[in-house]
Amino acid sequence: TPKSWNSVLNTLSRACDEDSTRRAEQLLNDMDDAGVHPDVFSYAALLHAYQKNASAYAAQRADDVVRKMEQLYYDGVLSSAPDVYHYTIVCACWARSGESIAAQRCFEILQHMEGRVKSGYADCKPNTRTYNAVIDSYARGHHVDEAEILLDDMINKFNAGDRTVKPDGFTFNAVINAWTRCRRKGCGHRAELILKKLLEFHESGNQDVT
Repeated sequence: TPKSWNSVLNTLSRACDEDSTRRAEQLLNDMDDAGVHPDVFSYAALLHAYQKNASAYAAQRADDVVRKMEQLYYDGVLSSAPDVYHYTIVCACWARSGESIAAQRCFEILQHMEGRVKSGYADCKPNTRTYNAVIDSYARGHHVDEAEILLDDMINKFNAGDRTVKPDGFTFNAVINAWTRCRRKGCGHRAELILKKLLEFHESGNQDVT
């Protein structure tokens, strides 16, 4: 069983250095060589290791891992398909990668997740953390309008009854900070408007969001 292997993978994934990430990659390959099929927890540990290392390499490798998981599931090798946790980590990796394609790739993953939900994979439904990772990629990439549109989408979905996409302090602050770093005319006013939305959201019964 992969349980013992996963314990070592989890230990390596908690280290914030590239060497540990490479060792985690090798360990996953060693599992296959030993005739032990990695499970969704094995891949989750490797994705977590990539998340600890902000780089283009980590983002691309994380992306590759989830696509491999999808194929292994279709082939009957993996008992469970990747879920919201796995996809969200990939988005977080891209957001921190510094790559020019990061925001676009995060949006594509978000759309892919929504498509999988429609195909019956309910565990792929994007949640607050997913949206936050995509908004973070927009904010870091100076796609401020897109970040605000996604924030509004979360607010609308939450107000319509979807509690899994409730915007939190990170959500609002990411968009506010994006506007404060923007060089366009009127950016300060736009930041003020997001702050106003935050205060209204807080006062409408969401005291935990500040």
